[in-house]
Amino acid sequence: MNSGSNTAASVEFPGVSEDLFIDKISPASEREQSEPTGVNIQAFLEKKYDIMGFQDGYSYHNLEMLNNQVKTIKAEFRLQLDLVIDQRRRTLLDLRTHSIEVEGLSERMGRQIEAVEKDFSAMIDRLEKEKDLSVCDEGWVMRPVNNYRYGFLRGVERYNEERLIAGCTGLFN
Repeated sequence: MNSGSNTAASVEFPGVSEDLFIDKISPASEREQSEPTGVNIQAFLEKKYDIMGFQDGYSYHNLEMLNNQVKTIKAEFRLQLDLVIDQRRRTLLDLRTHSIEVEGLSERMGRQIEAVEKDFSAMIDRLEKEKDLSVCDEGWVMRPVNNYRYGFLRGVERYNEERLIAGCTGLFN
């Protein structure tokens, strides 16, 4: 028998998994995994739509492509807004639940939670309004749409210039 080699920390029980007693995932990690990723309205609005439009205009140079891409940009914008709105509504629900839990314990904390709830409700209303405006060719989405259109028209123009120059010289016939 080995003396001192079997301490309480190194005793193994056959058939008993360590995972039964030890949770290796922190609660923060679980919460982060439940949040949708990739939702960032500002990043969506700041993409280089003029460059994307230029490339598409040069490659495809037809009105149908332009219209389809504009519809796609608007649809993606509304989807991003929906994801953000859902996040805000879940947070608002958590705040309301927390407000109920602290009711009667701290009047100051109750007022603070109420102020944050009002702010989240106002954000949700603003995002809903932006969704509605995007259908009418107004609001935040119009900057990306206009940038895409501008780039697309520049791409079509460049394509036509090159085609005209190449056709006149006879080099590419």
